[in-house]
Amino acid sequence: MILSQPRGGKTRHSIQLLERERVLLTAKSITDSARGGIGGALFVVGAPGLGKTSLLDAVSHRVGPEFRVGRGTADPMESSLPFGLLDQALIGLGTRAIFELKESDRGASDVRARGFYSLLRWFDRACSGPLLLALDDLHWADPDSLALLLFLCRRIRRLPVAVLATLRPWPSAADEVCARLVQAGQARLERLAPLSDRGTRSFLAARLGYPPPEIEVRRSARLCAGNPLLLDQVAASIECGEDLGRLAADEGGRSAGEVSRSLLLTRFAGLPAAALRCIRAGSVLGTRFQMEIAVEIAGLRDAEVDASLEALQRSGLLRQLSGSWVEFVHPLFQQALYDDLAVARQARAHTEAFGCLVRRGRDAEAAEHAARSDLVDSDQALAVLERAGRSAMRVGALMSAVTHLSAAADLAGARAKPELLLALGEVLLAAGRLVDAIAVLERLEPHEAAGRDNAVERASAGVRVAAMRLIAHCHYGLGATDKASLAFTAALDLAGALGESAEVPVLLDHALACWITDGPAVALPLAEEACARAPASGGPARRARAVSGFVRLLAGDPSHLGDLAAAARAAQGTQRGPVADLAELSYTWSAASGHALAAAFTERFDEAEQAFRVGIEVADRIGAVEAMASLQMGYAYSTLLRLGRLQEALHTVDKVSDLAEVVPLIEQPAAFAHAYVLLLMDRLDESDAWCRRGETSAETRPGWWPRQWGWHVRGMRHLREGALDEAAEFYLRIEAETARQGIREPCLLPWARHAMAAHIRRGHTADAVRVVEWLERSAEGLPCRWPRIAAATGRGWLAEAAGDDARAQACFEAALAHHDQVRLPLERVETLLAYGAFVRRAGRAVRARELLREALDLSERIGARWLARQAHEELAVAGGRRRRRDEQPQLTAQEQRVADLAGSGLRNQDIAGQLSISTKTVEYHLQRVYAKLGINSRRYLIEMRARGAHRKDGEPATG
Repeated sequence: MILSQPRGGKTRHSIQLLERERVLLTAKSITDSARGGIGGALFVVGAPGLGKTSLLDAVSHRVGPEFRVGRGTADPMESSLPFGLLDQALIGLGTRAIFELKESDRGASDVRARGFYSLLRWFDRACSGPLLLALDDLHWADPDSLALLLFLCRRIRRLPVAVLATLRPWPSAADEVCARLVQAGQARLERLAPLSDRGTRSFLAARLGYPPPEIEVRRSARLCAGNPLLLDQVAASIECGEDLGRLAADEGGRSAGEVSRSLLLTRFAGLPAAALRCIRAGSVLGTRFQMEIAVEIAGLRDAEVDASLEALQRSGLLRQLSGSWVEFVHPLFQQALYDDLAVARQARAHTEAFGCLVRRGRDAEAAEHAARSDLVDSDQALAVLERAGRSAMRVGALMSAVTHLSAAADLAGARAKPELLLALGEVLLAAGRLVDAIAVLERLEPHEAAGRDNAVERASAGVRVAAMRLIAHCHYGLGATDKASLAFTAALDLAGALGESAEVPVLLDHALACWITDGPAVALPLAEEACARAPASGGPARRARAVSGFVRLLAGDPSHLGDLAAAARAAQGTQRGPVADLAELSYTWSAASGHALAAAFTERFDEAEQAFRVGIEVADRIGAVEAMASLQMGYAYSTLLRLGRLQEALHTVDKVSDLAEVVPLIEQPAAFAHAYVLLLMDRLDESDAWCRRGETSAETRPGWWPRQWGWHVRGMRHLREGALDEAAEFYLRIEAETARQGIREPCLLPWARHAMAAHIRRGHTADAVRVVEWLERSAEGLPCRWPRIAAATGRGWLAEAAGDDARAQACFEAALAHHDQVRLPLERVETLLAYGAFVRRAGRAVRARELLREALDLSERIGARWLARQAHEELAVAGGRRRRRDEQPQLTAQEQRVADLAGSGLRNQDIAGQLSISTKTVEYHLQRVYAKLGINSRRYLIEMRARGAHRKDGEPATG
């Protein structure tokens, strides 16, 4: 069978020439950029029948053989088919691996993240030449394809990939995706307008071969509202001698949709009854269908089949695709036929389609028909919906899985099996619908075991344990930690009936959740209980001891780090190597990641770097995106930043941020990592923007560690700018949270040095003493040097404040001696700045300049411009620069600093605190500033600072 007339062929003149060329020029700019290695996306929006498909055809033809083209067309009957639209397009590009993942015991959210990341990686590695994704009728796309398209369009700028998609404004889901991308500057948008009256006249003249009478033009414009496809049907009616006046008269009282459907249905009027039944059956199957299925649904006799196919071939309403597949030449024809069916007939037709597809083993397509059919009490429909939902889960098509499993649960009602509700709850959790997930999972109420087989009861109990764990995760995601703890306790009680081996995973899950939200104070007892209940040997015992060893370190006890290292070695030694360990990653933790973090916190940086690199490489290879994001984040925070590799840290955090859409848990720590490294680079506006972004995320996501990093960044900024009360407030908050959570590993977040500086500068030495004593107690049992460095620095500041310069000197020297035993370049700069400023204040300018020059050189070498600027200013105060002899008397470096701070509005006592001098010294400097500048009050300083008038050539740059 050969069916003619390509889809959209009659609409090649459907857009006014200038508008068509405008859109084609925009598309050309997108494809030209992709040809040059810069990806982009263009969305063309317009009402049906305006020629969007012909535009897509034209662009696909114009790019030529240089481009590989992946073409996909969405279909309303495939709107819940997992990745149905993008699957078509990717077949054209030569890949389907993302949608053929093997069944896994991973959670649905990580399977989805793995698939998204795998596709991005495929584009990155396969793009030897430019690619075009040409997507038609995006408004009918399945929601998973829309989510994946959104993910890709946000990341293809660095790839030679052009995306061109056409859509109608309604249904609105696709239009909303386009709007988000356009608003973010990640795509361009063109909207097609219907033909004007003048365009209608030109179209009809071209179609009929003569200028139509004006009355027919006006009637046609009113009937068709500028839609070229409908105008084509009107022209056909005119050619057949139909009375256009009658059509216009019939319009009264009918909606625009009813009028357009009547016009389109005139194309089917001449078909034989059997052929019409066949094409109506096809409309139930969608815009694309297999003819033999339509024949079966229509119930055609053998004698009717050939005549019907011949009539459909001549009609020009269908076109041939590959094999026995055919397609309506325009979706409006399919829509008109389908809408013309009575509702009851539609339901029966979907029931028949369901049976045909099930018999052919096509569950995913059959599921859509089951949801639209009248199969109310069908066990077969229930089974198909559940199978389709689980299949969608396995490839990470969360929205399709939610659709099918929800339909199955609704169909089953009170008969819904626990396994079905558990699967639906898991996929709702993965899709971020936490409240809905809780409601579904709470339907799994415990019940009596009387009269039930023990094996069946144990299986049911296992399902209920899993459900309570998922409920706990939902509550944690909603920030309801108390409810989460209650859910974990309930899960533990249920697991008790299954034996201690079933209790260990629940306890570990609870412990790992708690260390993220409540710290080791809550997590450690749970980890210890897991160790007590675990068997003497084997994987569960190793994992329990590893979790306990990690949490113990956070609590200041490194004595069990050997258990953590042994678990990491055991994971490396298994048949699957570290793959198995990463596949078990829970709450951003595995034995591999825990070992790497512990090595970094205890300053075994070579060991940490090796562990992180191996873990990241394995996670990347197997597509374990949650594990990879977690490992990269830990690598940036614990190792790269502490080693002063700022550019590398920023690059790593950028990559993590790219994954935040599919690993939402990583968004908050990635934002604060950006804020911290950009602060050190002196990119203050960017740092502040990322900090605000992290703070916004912190409002909805639990997690003390990233939130405290945000407080630390704010505290550092306030401290540097002389806002000592504000700085101290942030550090008091961190200190209180640290105590509440039982954290005794100061390297987890190195806040203590800056806290002591803020407290001492504002004259609150008791607060500084409390922090330094916490550092010293923590350092007693830990092998790391940084707590000793920070404590020695704090003791030096306290000794100076007490007037004991000899003691202060010894403390600062002790801090530098500790630095000689460990690589901590950023911290060394901080120590050199503190020591150099003390020596300068003690009147030893030569020694001060030596220390400050080292701080300046080191900070510039590692790219820490924020610290370099501080070192530059301190060096200038210490006399590290000379004024030109021909200059008039200028401000000294210290006078300049006092003038700057006073001009910014700070009080004398605030200036004294920031510069570690007395208030009387501030007043003395201000009097000299006023005399030199010829002014008599602070008001003039503020005005001059605004104009930059008092800044002289000899002052260090601040940018």
